[in-house]
Amino acid sequence: MNRGFRRTVLLDLNMFLGCTAVAGGVALIVGWIKIPLSSLAGSPFTDFTVPAVLLTLIGGSAMLAAELVHLRKGIGLPVSAVVGGAIIVFEIVEWSVIGFAWLQAAYMAIGLLIGSLAVWIRLAPFRVRAPRRVPRHAVH
Repeated sequence: MNRGFRRTVLLDLNMFLGCTAVAGGVALIVGWIKIPLSSLAGSPFTDFTVPAVLLTLIGGSAMLAAELVHLRKGIGLPVSAVVGGAIIVFEIVEWSVIGFAWLQAAYMAIGLLIGSLAVWIRLAPFRVRAPRRVPRHAVH
């Protein structure tokens, strides 16, 4: 997989996360998504405002990361890695508060992919490539 393709995949994953997280956060804030408040029992939250705002911020950060990766700004890769970690933490907390749902696992996987790709691309110049091996019969 070449470096340009990896950057494109990273950009696309950031944009997907950004668009869906912002949409989900806004939908929670305005009440388009109805989740019973009873699911927050025993949590530090009295309603979904704080989680919705946090989700929207993570989404906005993912969109920013996508733009920085697109513009090939040096900070795009670290921002992507932080965003990947942030969505993983968000989903773990959500899982512990309201219980498991397949969507949480999907977004944790997306966060893991974003973080891994960002680190992989960033470390690519530092990887030592093994020399090509010449078959024995080709050496005279």
